[in-house]
Amino acid sequence: MIRAEETAQRRPGTIGNSELLESDAVDKLKPDLREGRDFKLVFEEAWTYLHRAYGGGPAITRRVVMQKDKPTVEIYPVVMHFRKSSKPNVLVDVTISIEVTPPQLTNIH
Repeated sequence: MIRAEETAQRRPGTIGNSELLESDAVDKLKPDLREGRDFKLVFEEAWTYLHRAYGGGPAITRRVVMQKDKPTVEIYPVVMHFRKSSKPNVLVDVTISIEVTPPQLTNIH
């Protein structure tokens, strides 16, 4: 029989995703991270369960997009930096998805 103290000692600690993130960003991953070596992707339902059970975080969310008819996770989404001409000191970041929607085709008569 296993005692409760032994079970508690074998229980993993809180989830620690902070070490995966750039220090100045909320969800920007450090460069050169690899799935399987540095992190494991999980479905949102699994994250919710694990977070409730162990706590920690932060949650790092990514989109699943279709690429060559195959679902793919955008681990490093493209981020473009823009400056407003009316406010050149203001930098605006826009995240662009790799999933491209084809333009609407119209019949020309």
